[in-house]
Amino acid sequence: MAQSIHAVALPLLCWLSVAGLLPLASGRAFLGYDPKIQAAAFQEELQDMIVEALGEGHSIGLDRLNKINSTVAPIFSSLPKNQQGHITAPSMRHALHRYFGEVRGWIVRGFEPHGADTSDSSVGKILRSKLPEYAEAVIEREMSHGGFTLHDTVSAVVVVEQLIFDEALQAMNSAYSLNEHAVTEPVSRTDMLSILQSFAIVEMLEGNSSDVNQHKLDKHNIGKIYPHWDHTALFLDDMVNDDTYQHRHSSNPFAERHYHFEDAARIAQDFSQEFSRWSNHECEDIKDALVSVDPLATGRVRLADFYHLSEGGAWQFLESSAYLRQLGILDESSASLGPQVMIPNYVTGMSNCIGSTPFYSACCWNECMGLQRSLEGHIRAPFASATEVLHAVEQISSSTQEARNLSLPLRARLDEVATFHGGKVPLHGRLFAQWFHFVFPRECAFPHVAGTVSPQTPGEFSLLLGEDALAAGAEEMHQHLNSEHAKVPISPEAGAAMWTLQEELIATHELSEYHFGRSIVRTSALLVMALSLVFFVTKHLTHLESFVSSGKKDCNEYTI
Repeated sequence: MAQSIHAVALPLLCWLSVAGLLPLASGRAFLGYDPKIQAAAFQEELQDMIVEALGEGHSIGLDRLNKINSTVAPIFSSLPKNQQGHITAPSMRHALHRYFGEVRGWIVRGFEPHGADTSDSSVGKILRSKLPEYAEAVIEREMSHGGFTLHDTVSAVVVVEQLIFDEALQAMNSAYSLNEHAVTEPVSRTDMLSILQSFAIVEMLEGNSSDVNQHKLDKHNIGKIYPHWDHTALFLDDMVNDDTYQHRHSSNPFAERHYHFEDAARIAQDFSQEFSRWSNHECEDIKDALVSVDPLATGRVRLADFYHLSEGGAWQFLESSAYLRQLGILDESSASLGPQVMIPNYVTGMSNCIGSTPFYSACCWNECMGLQRSLEGHIRAPFASATEVLHAVEQISSSTQEARNLSLPLRARLDEVATFHGGKVPLHGRLFAQWFHFVFPRECAFPHVAGTVSPQTPGEFSLLLGEDALAAGAEEMHQHLNSEHAKVPISPEAGAAMWTLQEELIATHELSEYHFGRSIVRTSALLVMALSLVFFVTKHLTHLESFVSSGKKDCNEYTI
């Protein structure tokens, strides 16, 4: 039994020693310790497990924890809570999605946006697998106290982020092998750059990680697969220079610098964290092109105009109508206007994710999250009256929309939402997200009813239907460019028919001001979070099994 606990605990324990994060299950402020004897006993028990498995000296820096907390705390404060001041599992899932989207530009598997169907990619796999006993025990201890505290939410961020960073070590291990270097071997700067490029291709661009010959072919043709590769290679070169400068005091200034696996792992993790932010200029170019053919600011462009943008040689705007429909990007609500591409759904859609790893996709920055954060800063509550919402929203501007007095139709729609809920507008439900989309139609994606769309990366879609199904062929493009819909004038009413009174709340609680039914019970919360978190644990174990068993350096050497 001790051996099995060690095997399961190893990837978890690199983060469990975060100054006693797991025992902090009270509702007190972050980093405020609960003096209860039970908490102290559990902390001592947990620390014993850490020492037994890994030895002393494992920690996560206080600065990093404070940075996570500074982002998570405002999100947490705005979410609906039960009578204990705790949030439910769906709210926790929403908080994690928001954190990783705002800070990293990631869509993390298992924490996808509201309405996404993720059963095939995460939950289903977990249900078909055996839940590791140790992970189950940890989750039940921490997550079964009637909802989730801010401590729990920060802890969840830490474990998911740490597992993602640790998974990058396995990808780096593959990159060394593909370049025919041992991880124990010091390498030159040229070789280090080649290894890092291999890491980027394998980890971010879904390249082959096991076949050396296929990888060499992928590397040779990477410019055709990813047109911005030259810029990415320069970015990696800059990261190596920056890392070399920061660690200049630890090397001999009179000798040629050689790089070790620890250096490669550190740079790779920095690259993973910064890649989405650095490459977001590509997304801004995509949005600017679409906005240029949306003169009425409806957040929609005719499919014919969408394909017309690709005629100048652009490598974007080529997705087939079938793939656009699968992603939830097409507005087909008007028979007279025909199919139209919704700008924010396209820009932040999976087809424009720059890279995809086993745990997350690195995607375009979602500007709507910033707008939502601004709104939450004004309201400071999970729900508000229509008047309060209007006052707050009319003070917010986006990159394409100045702050303004909202139109009568938008006011009427908001009143409709408030009436639907008996006088209050919940800020974390589908109806509000739908209204926010029409307020900021170029920044905030239209929220589809759960289960009606199933977003997939290009790789996932092509595996199902073949690579030819991804891009529109010449015949399909010609058909849309010359259709009757292409001749119909654009309309300020585009998208209006998409409005529906179908609500999906993140959470419901019995509060005197918030009449949304019964609270979600403890077992429901435990199940959902167990599914999401254990997905990372089990997948991480699979990816790192060979790395751990081979006796490579333990996680103490790569602690962030």
